[in-house]
Amino acid sequence: MLNRFFIGGIIFSCLLLGGCKKGIPKDIIKPAKMEQLLYDYHMAKAMADELSYEEKYKQPLYINYVLEKHHTTQAEFDSSMVWYTRHTDELSKIYENINKRYKKEQETINHLIAIRDNKPKETQPGDSINVWYGNPLNMLTNYITSNKLKFDIPADTNFKQHDELVWKMRYTFLSNKHIPDTAVMAMYMRYENDSLIQVVKKVVRPRVDSLVLKSDSAYQMKELKGFIYYPGNDEKKVLLIDNVTLMRYHHPQTDSISVSKSDSIKDDNDLKQLEISVNNRHRSAAAKDIQKKDEIQLQQR
Repeated sequence: MLNRFFIGGIIFSCLLLGGCKKGIPKDIIKPAKMEQLLYDYHMAKAMADELSYEEKYKQPLYINYVLEKHHTTQAEFDSSMVWYTRHTDELSKIYENINKRYKKEQETINHLIAIRDNKPKETQPGDSINVWYGNPLNMLTNYITSNKLKFDIPADTNFKQHDELVWKMRYTFLSNKHIPDTAVMAMYMRYENDSLIQVVKKVVRPRVDSLVLKSDSAYQMKELKGFIYYPGNDEKKVLLIDNVTLMRYHHPQTDSISVSKSDSIKDDNDLKQLEISVNNRHRSAAAKDIQKKDEIQLQQR
């Protein structure tokens, strides 16, 4: 709907007549106020146009509300618009600012829709952009329904051949310090030919940590995926993950890729196998730790 807001600006621009700037008369609405008024006016007009046929009679109420909000009469608004259409430079500046505001508003709406649908919006262009679309603060437990944090970003035209992706966050383990605790983080990049590169890392203590992937394939990137897995079976153990960012850096050249030789991750089945493998290792480590403690206690006795 916001795209329709630009129509008013385009129409005015096409109909404007040149004129000499001689200052703004006292009875004409000043540019700053006119910008605010026109911003709300086109917003209300677009909303009114979306009314059903049965509610078309409400259209004038939307415009009247805007005029009352800005303490302006219809006559003052009409006479001011006549003056601005004769002074192209003033009206052009106003609509440039309005269009910027609508564009920013549209980006905000797209972001909220992405959060609502749990889907990434199209990433922004730029050399250094945070493409993380999820919550920057997350809490995981050892319980099966809340022990994973995942993301999946389809590559768009803003991803380039030599991009570097840095997934960074802070880990805080809130469980008993005497109990071994481990989290696993992984990120992988899949190309159009279905080849992939990946990196996997264990996190065993509170810290700020990150994963880095550099793309140097001749193929276009197809998708970027990642996860954090908090294995175990204790609902009371909590892992707090905050300050999550996923930075994308454009580079004209790239060094050789350092790829982890850890378990291969290709799809959800491989992910489940990795989770099982990590969980088994975790249990084995915990069992060895308990056995060691028992041996120490026996020696003390």
